[in-house]
Amino acid sequence: MFKLYQKTAKKAKLLLGLCSLFFLGGCNDSYRNNACQVDGDKALQFVEIQCGFGARYSGTAALKKTSDWLKQTAQELGYKVEVDVWQEKTILGNTTFRNLKAVLPGGKPGRIIVGTHYDLKYFKTIPRGFTGANDSASSTAVVLELMRVLKPVSHELSTIEFYFFDGEECFESYSETDGLFGSKRAAGKILQNGTVDEYKAMVLLDMIGDKDLQFTWSMDTNQKLVDYLMKAASCFDAGHQVKMHDGLILDDHIPFQNIGIPAIDLIDFDYGHENEHWHTGGDHIENVSADSMELAGNIAALIIGAVSLDD
Repeated sequence: MFKLYQKTAKKAKLLLGLCSLFFLGGCNDSYRNNACQVDGDKALQFVEIQCGFGARYSGTAALKKTSDWLKQTAQELGYKVEVDVWQEKTILGNTTFRNLKAVLPGGKPGRIIVGTHYDLKYFKTIPRGFTGANDSASSTAVVLELMRVLKPVSHELSTIEFYFFDGEECFESYSETDGLFGSKRAAGKILQNGTVDEYKAMVLLDMIGDKDLQFTWSMDTNQKLVDYLMKAASCFDAGHQVKMHDGLILDDHIPFQNIGIPAIDLIDFDYGHENEHWHTGGDHIENVSADSMELAGNIAALIIGAVSLDD
């Protein structure tokens, strides 16, 4: 374990040490070959574990097991975990939700939220084969990996608040009272505490395990964060995998954006051919790629590093 940590720390220092190069515009072969440290194979193992918990929609015993596993895994990575438990009325009655939050104190000013949702879409009849491997296990797995690889270089980063949101999925249709339960609650607490100005950005990951990964950023995304995304993708020869979505994307970044925190959603909004796998039996581990998760994690790490250096 100690040797693994040393290896992670060395690679992470290289990533953040070269972040100034990324920031100023140059990405060379040495950068691309050495900056990668998010482990796609490890992320895939995390996906498999989550899928094994079953139908993990909000309020179920399966999601409680997932929450407990996330807490334990984060603790094994050296984090203290805050679990926020509350109830809201849904079409299923009073439903229990659980947000998880782990903080990585940084050496640079400001705070950055890095988030994912870990709940699954509710179905009255679950599609055969549906395990939510991409939506939401892939992004949850990558955030865990980011918690591991960024910890050794926390002094080079702003303080990172890692969030695992419950209740992103709506039970019936998105509205003020259905969907985005966890992110609305977390953003509401920040607003209530009067600490909005401390936050430099919110980076959301969602559905980033597609074998044909295409980042689709929403047209209302903060332009500076889009620039960081484009530059980070180019560092991995992945500029062709980034495009603007032809509309607005409703996701867990919106509540933070609504209270004035610049936000970006790293999401592939087209899962499979013509989105054929989204919320269907096609969302299983055979349609998830370790390489895609690794790329998404490394791009997110560069964005986090760039935001941390940004005044």
